Amino acid sequence: MEQFDAIVIGAGQAGPGVAADLAGRGRKVAVIELDQVGGTCLNHGCRPTKALRASAAAAHRARRAADFGVHTGNVTVDFGAVMRRMHTMIDSWVTGLRDWMESVDNLELIIGRAELHSSADGPHRVTVGDRELQAPEIYLDLGARAVAPPIPGLDQVNYLTEVELLQLTELPESLIIIGGSYIGCEFGQMFARFGAQVTIVGPVAPRRTTMSPRRSSTPSAPRAYGSCRPEQRGSRHPVRTSRCSATTGRR
Repeated sequence: MEQFDAIVIGAGQAGPGVAADLAGRGRKVAVIELDQVGGTCLNHGCRPTKALRASAAAAHRARRAADFGVHTGNVTVDFGAVMRRMHTMIDSWVTGLRDWMESVDNLELIIGRAELHSSADGPHRVTVGDRELQAPEIYLDLGARAVAPPIPGLDQVNYLTEVELLQLTELPESLIIIGGSYIGCEFGQMFARFGAQVTIVGPVAPRRTTMSPRRSSTPSAPRAYGSCRPEQRGSRHPVRTSRCSATTGRR
């Protein structure tokens, strides 16, 4: 049995900071992470999507360059290069965070699946593989997972969540995105600017911003069905697509 003063399960947004603070006070701390440090934001949330959004914005500005008297010719997007750039950036940040955590005195980073054995009147135990850890304090930084809506037949489709969208190596010819929240709108705008034919099945976020697409004839704008107009709710619009994504949130 290995003794610690505190065990942090999960190295997402909060875990590393909590663990480093405890370790800085001279306490012996273990951080257990199932996969990659950094959690949702760093690995398949705001950081990678903002990297992709920068590429999408560059493509959009290049296509509109003639409006400003600048002629660039035909604009094409190398989707593979866009994704490699994003992954290179994320890998660098993940490596940097992991190296920093491993450099903190009194802190041990353990990669593996944690199983918690809690006790009301004694120290709590956590097993990771063949290791058994014990500590009086356990901190849970478990985060959330992508969830799919309860749509009949969806389980018969090889659909993608935002996690799988970030692993694509080829741009789909067409893409249906189920969910018009900020996640769906952001991916819809990006993939449309990369060159895919995108359809967002709403309701779409009502605020009119660059991330809230409406029906448009612009080649780089997604189509949005079931947006904010009441008469569109429940309407039927058969659409064929090469890929389908369910980006309706996390839980």
